[in-house]
Amino acid sequence: MDVALQDAKVLNDEDLTAGLPSKFFWGGIVASVAVAFLFKSVPWIGLLFAFVYFSAMYGIHKDDPKGADGWTSALQRPSHWSGASARRRRVVYLERE
Repeated sequence: MDVALQDAKVLNDEDLTAGLPSKFFWGGIVASVAVAFLFKSVPWIGLLFAFVYFSAMYGIHKDDPKGADGWTSALQRPSHWSGASARRRRVVYLERE
């Protein structure tokens, strides 16, 4: 699939849960439960982690909820990490009169 089409697909997918991309929302839930079980001697640490995590995520995704999906999609492409030289493309500038 063409890279430009992959980027467009990321921007058109609607997969939000409570205003966050679903993978960040459910990842935060799983991480909060894991922290709570990891530190059983301090029972409120899981809630503190959840508060800090979700506060930061809502702040980051407030204006652009799908922006992180674009970044993660771009970073996961093998062409991003390869040492191959980029293909030269012709650029045409159009002037509007």
